[in-house]
Amino acid sequence: MRNARVFWKLFWVQFLGAFLDNFYKSFLLVFFVFESVSLWALQPQQLIALGSFLFILPFFLISTFAGQIATKYERAYLVRFIKFWELILVFLGLFFYWNVQYVGMLMILFGLGIQSTFFGPIKYSILPEYVAREDLLLANGWIELGTFASILLGSLLGTQSNVFRLTHPNFFYGMLLLPPLIGIYFSFQLEAVRIENSKQDIGWHIFKDIKHEIIRFYQHRPIFMTIQGISIFWFNGIWGLTLLPVLTKQVFVGPEDMVTLFLCIFTLGVGAGSLLCPILQRHFELRNWLLLQLVGVCICLGLLWIQTPFHVPYQGLQNWILQPLSFAFVSTLFGLSFTLGMYVVPLYTALQVFPEDHEKSKAIANNNIFNSLYMTLAMVLFFLFANHIEIHDHFLLMLLINIVFFVYLWKKFPRVLPRL
Repeated sequence: MRNARVFWKLFWVQFLGAFLDNFYKSFLLVFFVFESVSLWALQPQQLIALGSFLFILPFFLISTFAGQIATKYERAYLVRFIKFWELILVFLGLFFYWNVQYVGMLMILFGLGIQSTFFGPIKYSILPEYVAREDLLLANGWIELGTFASILLGSLLGTQSNVFRLTHPNFFYGMLLLPPLIGIYFSFQLEAVRIENSKQDIGWHIFKDIKHEIIRFYQHRPIFMTIQGISIFWFNGIWGLTLLPVLTKQVFVGPEDMVTLFLCIFTLGVGAGSLLCPILQRHFELRNWLLLQLVGVCICLGLLWIQTPFHVPYQGLQNWILQPLSFAFVSTLFGLSFTLGMYVVPLYTALQVFPEDHEKSKAIANNNIFNSLYMTLAMVLFFLFANHIEIHDHFLLMLLINIVFFVYLWKKFPRVLPRL
């Protein structure tokens, strides 16, 4: 990869930022449960839902505004500004934690959501400035691997932090302070890039601007369908990651170690698929590649639906995973995540290639809006059906939704597109 030095600086900036977001979010939500926190007559479980909503809300409200900012100003400078903002949020979060200010701690989660909303359009639109066109698939593969690895690592350590924050408080503080500090260091090593459009107007009418941008990109079929394709990836990812802990507890009756195993396998699968995709995808047209991977996703979901009712009772993690049925389940789970990784990387690359140079940040901001909508829809559907269908039937429901999307993609995705 040419200009790899600058790419890796950007990689670590985004990795550390995603790690911090998930570390703090997981810490806070488990903290509310452990401390039996009650706010505004809301119980801990309801506060968990509120916290998740506060984090994702900025993606709905200000993604369009964030895209306009990324279009109008120099993006490497904006990254540095965002990293300092992140550090200020951590200091405020520690202040609220020390003073037991629960509302303030929730507002920090909202602030991190705002920070992530502004960073998203910059992260993907600046990548083509640092990486040659022929290296974009590989670069996006690494970014996708880093995203999932940071989500997993941050979530696991954030959950465990409610133990070591009391026994090893300095380690806990380090987990919060080091990511933004190291991120600031790397951000100052990013090279300045051209401004997309210095004459871009900044709109202050939130909902009017959102509607305008959605309609505008809807009229550009390749970009709009690419956004829908990325969004179904996050729909599957969020539903699957939400389902795995419930599956472990209610079906396999396993401990937390089994949840960790499943999450690691899912992350490794996405990472492996993301890195192998640049080698394999170049031999396919984009539309055919996406349809092929969706067939793989549907096959894996169908197999998981069939396999799960025949589960082997948990009798220690090593004994369990060596059973043929258990190994088949784990292998299929890896296959599902691997296929998802192969599926999504070309779509992110397409989102950097298809828009005009002055439209890239706004297109990615539009993508963030739809990603948030699809993730919210996945969580709503999961909880709506949680008490009405068997756990393994969630895989069937996901399968049916993916079949519908396969048909939609087959009919609507442009057949003739430039090579990635």
